[in-house]
Amino acid sequence: MGDSNAKKNIIKSFAKKLKSVKKKWLVIAAISTVVVGAGVWWLIANTSIWQNFGATKDSRLTTAKKKATDLDNKAGASPSKEVLSDTQDELADLAKSASSKEEKQVYLLKSIQLYINDKDFDSALTVSEELDDTNPSAMTAANIAMAYMGLGDYRNAADYYQLAADRSEKTTDPTVRSPYNDYMILKRQAEALIK
Repeated sequence: MGDSNAKKNIIKSFAKKLKSVKKKWLVIAAISTVVVGAGVWWLIANTSIWQNFGATKDSRLTTAKKKATDLDNKAGASPSKEVLSDTQDELADLAKSASSKEEKQVYLLKSIQLYINDKDFDSALTVSEELDDTNPSAMTAANIAMAYMGLGDYRNAADYYQLAADRSEKTTDPTVRSPYNDYMILKRQAEALIK
């Protein structure tokens, strides 16, 4: 019996030590996982690739704005139908190959502006609707409204100016200059032209 109790005590003692060792290893494993994970995140945060990712995106957007402005200046310097057509084709190609939604928006907005300036309201409407499908905003609704105004479709223009106002931050004071109030004024002007 004594041997059997001694064996049980040795087994219990060994089991306690084993549990203690397991707990220590679990704690060590947890701590090292946290430390290694933190180290990896620090490395990612401090690696030039990740630091430059945002800068690269901003740089591409700045480049897109510059390209669009240069094309606008080119079209403005020589506003022949051929130059305007070439500029629109170039803007369309740039929009198709844009690497981000923001870049595409820059090219499409410039294209809309050129179409409106050239009084090509059908094309302005088509591009404005394309932009509104991918990136609905107050500005895109207002561009659609402007195209409808140019086409003489004042009912749709009024509806889209209302949509532009709905997409803008509401102001309670109608005497304050704000996009919401501006769109509501344009809506009333369009409604006044409905026969």
